[in-house]
Amino acid sequence: MVAARGEDLRFDLRLDFRRAIWGGEETIRIQHLETCQACDGRGEQRQGLGNWFRGEPSAVCNACSGNGRTEVLKDLTVTIPPGVEEGTRLRVYEEGDAGERGGEPGDLYLFLSVGEDSEFKRDGTSLLSEISIKQEEAASGCQVQVKTIDGTIETLTIPPGIQPNTVLTL
Repeated sequence: MVAARGEDLRFDLRLDFRRAIWGGEETIRIQHLETCQACDGRGEQRQGLGNWFRGEPSAVCNACSGNGRTEVLKDLTVTIPPGVEEGTRLRVYEEGDAGERGGEPGDLYLFLSVGEDSEFKRDGTSLLSEISIKQEEAASGCQVQVKTIDGTIETLTIPPGIQPNTVLTL
């Protein structure tokens, strides 16, 4: 029998808005097939010492029922790069199902979705926040304190005569 590559797997991962911005490590729990440890993926167990080496018959492995793979639940830590967006797909090499008869494992694909944030919205590579000012401040101009994504406070100068829904860049 010929070894066959394992199946690729999909895992849907929902990220916090700020984790998507900054990146970092996430631990996920996946259920997949791994090479059977009892028979090293051969699907057969020894009937006596040396039978495999002499070509003598062997018994079907009890641990994997002759499949050469067993189903396991495992925790996997994955690295999320900074700046990922809704719909990003990440490939985790060789973390899919183990291949049959000792074949190479498939890959794990993470499909990312990103949660909302109470202070910021995203538009491509830009982060947006909304502030309100009084009509008098809009007419005469002013300076306001604005919180940034990293938690610092920056001063933003509002020019005199600014109109509603104007976008300023910080």
